[in-house]
Amino acid sequence: MCFVLGCSDDELVGFDRPCPTGTIEIDGVCRLPDGAIRGRFCDVAAGLWWVGLSVSVQGDALEYSTTTNGDGWFFFGDIPPGDYTVRARMEETIFDYPLVVRSNEVTRVGDEECNSIFGSIEGGVCDPITGSWVSGARVILNGSVETTTDQSGRYRFSELEPGDYQVLTQWGDSTTTLECRVEARQRTDLGPEQCDRLLGSIRGRICVGDHYWLSQARVEVEIEEGVFVHGITDADGYFQIDGLPQGDFSFEVSRGSYSTSFDASIVAGQQTVLHEPICIPPDTKMAVVTGLYDSIEVVLENLGFAIRRNYTNSQSEPTIVNPEGNIDIINGADPQSWFHGFMNDPLWMDEYDIIFFNCGLDDTQIRVPSASLSGMIGNLQGFLGKGRSVYASDWASEIIRLAFPERINFQGSDLDFGAARVGAANTSAAATI
Repeated sequence: MCFVLGCSDDELVGFDRPCPTGTIEIDGVCRLPDGAIRGRFCDVAAGLWWVGLSVSVQGDALEYSTTTNGDGWFFFGDIPPGDYTVRARMEETIFDYPLVVRSNEVTRVGDEECNSIFGSIEGGVCDPITGSWVSGARVILNGSVETTTDQSGRYRFSELEPGDYQVLTQWGDSTTTLECRVEARQRTDLGPEQCDRLLGSIRGRICVGDHYWLSQARVEVEIEEGVFVHGITDADGYFQIDGLPQGDFSFEVSRGSYSTSFDASIVAGQQTVLHEPICIPPDTKMAVVTGLYDSIEVVLENLGFAIRRNYTNSQSEPTIVNPEGNIDIINGADPQSWFHGFMNDPLWMDEYDIIFFNCGLDDTQIRVPSASLSGMIGNLQGFLGKGRSVYASDWASEIIRLAFPERINFQGSDLDFGAARVGAANTSAAATI
């Protein structure tokens, strides 16, 4: 049995051997001849027992000092009966506890339980536009207590009494107010656990000419340098592009040689809806080489495009139909007009964005090799190389075969004129258009 600093209650009683020197036996139990003091103190903010706390006991002509052990306990033994004061120094704060020591008794002092009465608030501030945590943001608790977010965008308010609180965050032009409740010994989490970029989208409709919906048109936008996203219009001309950051953007619309552009603003977390369709203006310059069986020029007129000039038999004397129009008619029945005049004049060809070749044009000049044929092929290849478009229907496909044999795998030999013209002329087939 011991009666010095560090003894526990179990060491004061219940021994089966003779009592150690300095103690006496009472009713078969070894007890201190005087009294003792034992206790520990709680750090209520953390809910933990104080470890290494400086504790002293003071009385008449007596003063002992010690520190609390790893479990927060302190003990003073061999204290004569009388009035004493136990002093605990907690950092810069001193607490005095008056008590009475009685003979053969251990006087308890301090806390019976150690449970924190406080809670805390932790949170983060996220910029949903960039998807990054915000450092240095102001965070104000109940309009009075203020802190700022750290480098990770986090903040914390500790040692809060249970109750309702209001947290205000401010950074840039953004202000957010959150309401919460703090419970004892619990942490209240505010703000997102993850900081993800909040993206928007855009939906609209593309038309061409006189409000004809344009399918398979490409709608593209550069969201940052070198990074493009796009959408494709469906059969009714509708498109939608998702995953767009917030901001003002310029969108490019293209379908072959038809193109236009428009500006729109994207808002994070919302869909921008274009309530009016984006129509490609009917200003694409087109040349139509006529034929016997197809009339592409009629289709174009029905789409809202107008004929400007009609070259009947010569290049130099066209008929002006509509000065504001954008379709020129080239006489495909006259090789001198369309082959020697138009297709061998690259400056004339450069006036147009698209060249159409109708089925049934006079193809006598392209059946045999010649310098003029080589010139036509070179001009057509150069025309397409500038980003322009060429369309040929039915038998006019021979022009495409001659100029671009590697682009299409034609029926039969790619070297023989007319080899791809396969089929019976007097048969018919049912079809749904």
